[in-house]
Amino acid sequence: MQRELRHPYKQITVESAADIVLLTRAPTRRRVDIDYLVAQLNNRLHEYRQLCLNDGRSRAEALKLLKLVASRAKALDATLTKSRFSSTLAPALVAAANRLDTTGKRFSNFVDFDRSPVWRSNSLEFIRARRAIRHLSAWAEEAIKVGPPTRPTHSPIETLVGVWLPEIYQEHFDVPFGVGTAGDSSADGPGLRFVLACLKAASITRSDGGCYSAETVRTYCSGARKGRARRGSDKSRKKI
Repeated sequence: MQRELRHPYKQITVESAADIVLLTRAPTRRRVDIDYLVAQLNNRLHEYRQLCLNDGRSRAEALKLLKLVASRAKALDATLTKSRFSSTLAPALVAAANRLDTTGKRFSNFVDFDRSPVWRSNSLEFIRARRAIRHLSAWAEEAIKVGPPTRPTHSPIETLVGVWLPEIYQEHFDVPFGVGTAGDSSADGPGLRFVLACLKAASITRSDGGCYSAETVRTYCSGARKGRARRGSDKSRKKI
């Protein structure tokens, strides 16, 4: 049974973005464009969710899906061009396209009486559709040879915390991103406060529901800067 992947997050609002700026207390005189900040954060959060969903799918499942795509596309291509029903299917599809068409354009047909008569459409759209099916089959078969992509260098949360949020911080506050320490050597600094405030505003937590700590965020940021790869990625395999 396939498990359901859940990676919810809250959209950043103008109010929560304003709170993030206040909590960051960055040493800058630049006026932060709140609307632009909201748009950038929400775009990255959406990409983060997609990373989480893709990261949760195994290579074995991806390979299985590629084989399914290849076989279905190949069968569909053969049905439309080589089967004994092709001369019946093509006109039926063209007639359906004419009924669904809202642009006023119409498809017309002619018959090629070669070795096996096949109904063809002189419509560019219909020709492109058939070619796309053939290309899809070839692409899927090539992807199977190469194999599905391995795990990315960084986990989704490491990418969000260690790469994307620091980039947003530097652009909006016009100061270098850094994770410093407080007087008691604990992790602190405006960059760190920005990341933590963003995670809290978006309700992004650990798998056990707890909040990410300042030390964890500092580790992620440090690992991203140094190019440290996680296990199972292409980069980690090359070091072995």
